[in-house]
Amino acid sequence: MMKPNKSIFLTREDYKIMEGIFLKSLSAREKKTLQKLNPFRRERNDLIRQFSGRGVRQSLLAHVSGISTAQIGRIVGA
Repeated sequence: MMKPNKSIFLTREDYKIMEGIFLKSLSAREKKTLQKLNPFRRERNDLIRQFSGRGVRQSLLAHVSGISTAQIGRIVGA
């Protein structure tokens, strides 16, 4: 049985650093658009797809937006 490569797993500290960098790069409008309770789902989902296409991890998008990782996966895959 092979041991998983620990370098592919992120620690909580890594997520906090990445979240801080990601949040600093967002405009106020983008932050508001990403929120789970945003009534404009199409805009939110388009923005999530854009960020995912740019290489932002789905787990980070889920953490920042408050949407589950599974739902982010469905949005990106749609």
